[in-house]
Amino acid sequence: MKPMGTESCVAYSSPAHGGWGIVRVGMLVPESCQLFVCPSACGRHGAISAKQHGYKDRLFYLYLDEADIVSGGYESLIVESVDALFAAIEKPKALLIVVSCLDDLLGTDHRVILSKLEENHPDVQFGIGHMNPLSSDGKLPPAVNIQRSIYGFLEPSKEHLPVVNILGCHVPPDSGCELYPFLEELGFGTRHIGQCRTFAEYQKLSSGRLNLVTGSQAKRAAEEMKARLGVDWLFTPISYDPEEIEDNYRRIAQRLNKRPGFDFAPWRGRLAAALGETRNAVGGRRIVIDDSATTRPFSLAKLLVQNGFPVTEVCAEACPAMENGAFNWLDQNSAVRVTEHTKHTAPVMRESDPGVLAIGFECAYLHGAAHVVDQIEDESQYGYGGIMLLLDKMRKASSSPVSLQELIQDYGLVI
Repeated sequence: MKPMGTESCVAYSSPAHGGWGIVRVGMLVPESCQLFVCPSACGRHGAISAKQHGYKDRLFYLYLDEADIVSGGYESLIVESVDALFAAIEKPKALLIVVSCLDDLLGTDHRVILSKLEENHPDVQFGIGHMNPLSSDGKLPPAVNIQRSIYGFLEPSKEHLPVVNILGCHVPPDSGCELYPFLEELGFGTRHIGQCRTFAEYQKLSSGRLNLVTGSQAKRAAEEMKARLGVDWLFTPISYDPEEIEDNYRRIAQRLNKRPGFDFAPWRGRLAAALGETRNAVGGRRIVIDDSATTRPFSLAKLLVQNGFPVTEVCAEACPAMENGAFNWLDQNSAVRVTEHTKHTAPVMRESDPGVLAIGFECAYLHGAAHVVDQIEDESQYGYGGIMLLLDKMRKASSSPVSLQELIQDYGLVI
């Protein structure tokens, strides 16, 4: 397999491309609203997403034209627009002002804007979010910046309770995951921003003892929370390697100053049984995997290949550093090929193979698959329980053909 991301070219975005956009992630803060400040053409994606996911009454737009940009009154226009917005709606607990790439080019001083807004509306918390695709290859891409934004409203707490916050995943791990009994045995509960129904509940995240970061996009947010709130953090990513999974748990216990006594043997046995059952259910149906389903497609492919599954392709935009080991293993021990779904030649390479089992919407589209595992961005995944949840989806998808178009519409996927 050749190294990925070595060729600079025009990128392709398929009809199956999308997922948790900036607006949707920002809406995880309960009792908050968003004001998106951008040219009108930039608002289409967020507006459609808001309608599909049921938060259109929390999303507002300030559309800019050339006159607004060159007049020099950009900052005051935002302040005036917020004042007008709050005169028309019930004030939220917090307002996230999301600016586009245009804002970065203008070099706006957001401190001035926030200071004026806080003076005008002391009963509302304000924050700034960035939607700048030009920064995707930099140190603060949009996915990282929005994680900083959604935890930026938290205020310091005087206490740190025996609770672990789970960061870096948009949906908390499935209730059947071993993470919960593991932490319960250590005397700790869990919190996740997606489970907070009020702004007051959200504020309780500040009183956690540890931030467990399961996705790399939240590492910067965790660093800032430690500096600002005093909440320690630990990166324990989603994994498909049993050794890495159990090492993650050992590190969690160590950071919490606890001695782990949890028995993982039953979970290993359940995983082995689930792998065998799923392998029989899939049969000779070839499997393709993409990075819209999981942030670790190469690790997933390695696990499946090691257990006799007919994986033929991993379709990804790039290979993250933490996936290099799995990438190299596949290169040396399998015939799995790697394709890039964002490459300009991707639509030319489309094929019609309804029999393929696609784990991810991107590869399902490129292969014309009729058997699709309904999985987006590691939702509900973690540990042994997360793998078994995915295997269950694979069994169901292998036996039941579906319409990819209907799946995309049901999920509310927005490019």
